[in-house]
Amino acid sequence: MQQANSLNPNKGKGLMVFFIARKLALPVMLWSISFVLKSFVFFSLLLGWHNIMAQESTPVDTTNSYKVMLMDGSELIGKILEQDSSQIVMQTSVIPRLAIPRDKITKIEALSATNYKNGEYWFENPHATRYLIGPSAFNLKKGEGYYQNTWIFLNSFNVGLTNHISLGGGLEFISTFRGLTNGKFDPIFYLTPKASFQVSERFHAGGGILYLHAPDNSNGGIGYGMATYGNTNNNITAGIG
Repeated sequence: MQQANSLNPNKGKGLMVFFIARKLALPVMLWSISFVLKSFVFFSLLLGWHNIMAQESTPVDTTNSYKVMLMDGSELIGKILEQDSSQIVMQTSVIPRLAIPRDKITKIEALSATNYKNGEYWFENPHATRYLIGPSAFNLKKGEGYYQNTWIFLNSFNVGLTNHISLGGGLEFISTFRGLTNGKFDPIFYLTPKASFQVSERFHAGGGILYLHAPDNSNGGIGYGMATYGNTNNNITAGIG
């Protein structure tokens, strides 16, 4: 009996320690949950503030006009009223306010005063590199090109190899078909490499070669140089060759 009684105080101490530990564990657990919730709210507010700042409208010059090209191939001309990371807001001649998502836009191009005549927009000259007869000192940009058909039978092309060098050529169909009928492929064709560069804002210079091949080894060529004054819409060219 004395041995049993001597063990009772230790057992009471163990129960007291366990009771105190349980009383301390509850506040600690509540504090931990509160800390996690407060941290989550803080970082959520911080992330939301970052997104708001990222989409905040940036100032734009509403006096200039722009051409906005969309992914479906359409183009819009007008002034940009607002813009941010997700969209731009335009004003066109018929729509006072038009919101366009950024992911629908392929290119935004600023327009100059030379694009307007009597208050109306005129698109850029699509063939500033040549006239009806003869070339100018403007050159195709790298990757640009065009195909031309003259009187059905003469087909030609030009492509920009760099921003300063282009290569053109052509093929005449009558001699081509005649040669194929006779079993001898010897058509009339020509090559027109050209190089040009910008000297000043309104002055360009360049030169090139016209090489012509005719059936029965009749070949010939000529070199030429030219200078163009003006812009792509209004210019004059003098050449020699």
